[in-house]
Amino acid sequence: MITMPREFKQYCQTLKGVIDEAPTSGEELVEVAVRGVQREWILPITRFLDDVLASYSSEELDAWWWTTPGPLSFRDPGDCKRFLTLVRARLALPPFNEN
Repeated sequence: MITMPREFKQYCQTLKGVIDEAPTSGEELVEVAVRGVQREWILPITRFLDDVLASYSSEELDAWWWTTPGPLSFRDPGDCKRFLTLVRARLALPPFNEN
C-alpha cells in the first residue's frame, strides 16, 4: 500500500483546476498541474515521487491513483506513471528547484 504524505494529498486537491483549463498536450497538462504546488510542498512531494516512481510498476500506480483525491483520470495503461514522471521532472526545474 502506498502511503501519501499530507503535502501530496493537498497537491492532488489542487488538480481540480486542471480540468477547467482543458490542456491539450501532456506538457500543457503538467504546466497547469504544477501551478498549485506550494513552496513548502516541493521537498516532500519530490521525495515521495522519487520513491513511488522507483518502487512501483505502471500497473500498480494506475490502480493506486484511484485512492488519491486527484480528480484526473488516466485512460491508457501507464499514463499515471508518465504523468507523475513529468511532474517530478518539472519540479526539478526553476522556479521549483530554487532555494
